[in-house]
Parts: sequence; C-alpha cells; structure tokens
Amino acid sequence: MDGQVGLLIVNLMLMVTAAQVVQYVFVMRYRNDHAVEGEMKEKPKVGQTLYSLNVGNAAIRTEQKLTPVKVIKVGRKYFTCCPEGGSRWQETQYYIDGWHEKYVYSRQSVLYSSPQEWKDEKEAAEIFRFLHHFFSFWFNQDNVSLETLRKIKGLTKTKGD
Repeated sequence: MDGQVGLLIVNLMLMVTAAQVVQYVFVMRYRNDHAVEGEMKEKPKVGQTLYSLNVGNAAIRTEQKLTPVKVIKVGRKYFTCCPEGGSRWQETQYYIDGWHEKYVYSRQSVLYSSPQEWKDEKEAAEIFRFLHHFFSFWFNQDNVSLETLRKIKGLTKTKGD
C-alpha cells in the first residue's frame, strides 16, 4: 500500500513539474528575439495578409485584438508590415526567421498567419493552466486513480524518456 501511495506522489510531482515546464516554455516562446529551433516559419510575400496581436505595453489598457496587416517589404533579414490604409509611422519590422518583432525596449505585437492560429494558441494556454491548477498543491490527488495517472504519463512522454 505504501509503495502505491509513494508512486502516486511521484507521478503527481512529475505532472506538476511537467505542467510548469510546459507553461514556462509557452510563455518564453515570445520572449526570444529569434525563432526557437524547429519553429521556422515560411518567408512572407509582399501583399500577404498576416494578423498582428497587440502585446506587452501595447495591451496594458486596451483589449488584445487581432489586426490584419499587409506585408509591404521583404528583405534578407527583416520584413515590414503595415495595417491596411496605415501610414509609414505604423510600419513594424519583424525577423524573417521567426516572425518576431524587431524592437528596442519591449515587444508591441506578435504575428499570426491566421486568426485560427491565435485561437489554437489561446486554447493551448487555457489547457496548460487547467492542468497546472489541477495537479498543483495536491488538491486532486484522491480524485485521480493510479491507472489514469499512468495513462497521462504515457501521453506526456518525450523522446528522452
């Protein structure tokens, strides 16, 4: 009996740690200046419509919303986007290798290729938060069977395991 309880505790600790790591990776994805390895996006084309989401200081006192922007210039290292009908002062440069904004102090926007991409990312964040809350502080340790925990562990195995 004690062995099963110990295994349950170890599995729950692994899940809390995994949820925290996944949430950390998700949040840190947009704090990098360059693309994460394996996340190369295709090079945009002039005239292509992308979607810009206001983040950071640009979203402090306003609602986050997707704004359609047009690619107006594509260079070797950067590409430039501007809202439709916008002026030269509304142009924003992004790195080609990961679509991250070129900025000096803090990021003002994040680009998406479609509104669905943003919805999927929001849903993933909500699921990560739910899992983190569900497995944190041992609140649900009596509500989850060992068999269920083994299935969850099997679903979350990585290449190194």
